[in-house]
Amino acid sequence: MEPAALPLIRYDDQRLLGGVPTARGLQSLAQLGVTTLVDCRTASELAGEVERPQRAAVALGMRCYWRPLPRGSWSAGTLGALWLAAFGDPEAKVYLYSQRGLRPLAALIILDAFSRRWSLVEVAHRAQARGLSLDGGHPLAQLVRQEVLDGGSYPAAMVVCERRMDLFGPHHLLHPDRRRSR
Repeated sequence: MEPAALPLIRYDDQRLLGGVPTARGLQSLAQLGVTTLVDCRTASELAGEVERPQRAAVALGMRCYWRPLPRGSWSAGTLGALWLAAFGDPEAKVYLYSQRGLRPLAALIILDAFSRRWSLVEVAHRAQARGLSLDGGHPLAQLVRQEVLDGGSYPAAMVVCERRMDLFGPHHLLHPDRRRSR
């Protein structure tokens, strides 16, 4: 049983992604051991919504967070807050969702790429293996396209992120021992 009208994306053992969960879907998520919901929809995407899943989720004992991921670029604060909600409690099983589940997936790949120092080839492979097109306009696609077009490398990707997508902050949240060098 799928938790939403869209297929469930299993990111890793602790993180699942998808669309907005239905009431029945929340029960399925609870059976899967999900303890935390992270709503990544923007305020405009929430407009006009009568029943939000948070009320039913809290009744099932889940924690709920709203960490909107707007279209376009994401600030350091936005990604830092998402990182804390998705990775902050290592014991939590987390379901991140948006209209189609693609923006949270792109954000998790970006955060993982910086925390694990993946090459751009690995980033592209992980994205495509999870069905995330690199032809889109989301920040992950922008990063990979920029580096491929420039013939760049991973260190250059960090510079691109710092300048274009303001990711310098979360990189240092994930690696607090590294200091800003300018």
